[in-house]
Amino acid sequence: MAVAWEIRNSATVGYRGRTPKQITGKANYAAVTKWVRGVFADAPDFVADPDAINANPWRFLATVWFWDMHDCNRYAD
Repeated sequence: MAVAWEIRNSATVGYRGRTPKQITGKANYAAVTKWVRGVFADAPDFVADPDAINANPWRFLATVWFWDMHDCNRYAD
């Protein structure tokens, strides 16, 4: 499971909370990249370019990733 809060030193500050779900941490950015690229092969590498996650449709898809990975649908039903 990806670590939610990985902001422990200056090397990880670039992976601060972005998107409506405030995705944080390098491991989560890598997980979002992998998940999104499963649908859109041309998606950016969010680890290499963290700010790219703020562009549409990536910001929406990162929120869907969070919803999917944390099984939020069970609470919505």
